[in-house]
Amino acid sequence: MARWKFRSQAESRPMGIAGRLFLSLFFLFFLGIGSIVVAFIGREAYQSARTWFWESVEAEVVSSGIREEDRDSNPYVVEIEYTYEFNGQRHTGTRFKPGGEAAFSDYGRAQRLRDAHAAGARVTAYVNSAAPSQAVLKRGQLWLIPLVLFPMIFVVIGAGGIWFAWRWAGKAVPPGRQVVESISERARSPGGGCFLIGFFSFFLLIGGVVFVFMFVRPVLGILDARNWVETPCVVESSQVRSHSSDDGTTYSVDILYRYEVNGREYKSNRYHFMGGSSSGWGAKRAIVREHPPGRETVCYVNPRDSTEAVLERGFTHDLWFGLIPLVFVGVGAGGLLWGVRKLRAGPAAVPGARGWVQ
Repeated sequence: MARWKFRSQAESRPMGIAGRLFLSLFFLFFLGIGSIVVAFIGREAYQSARTWFWESVEAEVVSSGIREEDRDSNPYVVEIEYTYEFNGQRHTGTRFKPGGEAAFSDYGRAQRLRDAHAAGARVTAYVNSAAPSQAVLKRGQLWLIPLVLFPMIFVVIGAGGIWFAWRWAGKAVPPGRQVVESISERARSPGGGCFLIGFFSFFLLIGGVVFVFMFVRPVLGILDARNWVETPCVVESSQVRSHSSDDGTTYSVDILYRYEVNGREYKSNRYHFMGGSSSGWGAKRAIVREHPPGRETVCYVNPRDSTEAVLERGFTHDLWFGLIPLVFVGVGAGGLLWGVRKLRAGPAAVPGARGWVQ
């Protein structure tokens, strides 16, 4: 039975050893990276999933507090010590989740977790019946399980590419047994439209999600903060934190300040609603210099949640960076429309296209 293939002007020849080695190295990179990521996420997913089979018991919080670590990523660590009884024996636990500690970049989130686990509070702990000394207060995230499928794409591409290089590409295709289809014909096929729809839908989805987190949510927070209460506060510490990655180094403002609401002291390190980190060390350093330790200023506190506060509740220049994802939204929407039109148009006749070759 004839098969559709790309048309060649000359007889198809097998790929040489050099070409196959090059392809093997190229796809080996995909296979290696994918395998490493699969192993890492798979390990985390396994540890998270197994806690859902642990037995739940009542536990009592002995103590809780917030410790600040000297590091640039998630420096605010919530320490919780609790006791529980299992099979007639008393145990003490300190792990909050399968990964261990509960660390945050936002002091407010750390404060809310600490308040929910104040000393004397009764909470639920999940205990490993095979090793009762192992317990957590929060089960693992099950969304890690389907997340493993994403790096598996690279594993499949890598393994398939290597197989292609040494099995299929090494065989000559006898002339007279192929079906000739020009590239223009293939581009006009319904399959091409489906591919475009899937490819550009991914762009549209990613761009839309990032746009919501980088622009829509901060804008909604700014609008809501117009009703927040202006409150005196005192800066405890201020610094520019650096965050290194493969794409370079980015920076963020970390100003920790304290304030009082109804006679109770709270702390926050949120400067504005944008959050995250970006390039431009100088601008962030200037903000930090304006807020030295000990300075008395004002912050704006959410009347519905006193642990949530900001120093700057208006629009800031870096908010415009949140519009960058609209480029992906535009490309995705345009490509999606193109794919739909091609799919509706169906295959079209191409002048001069060749047909079946027996």
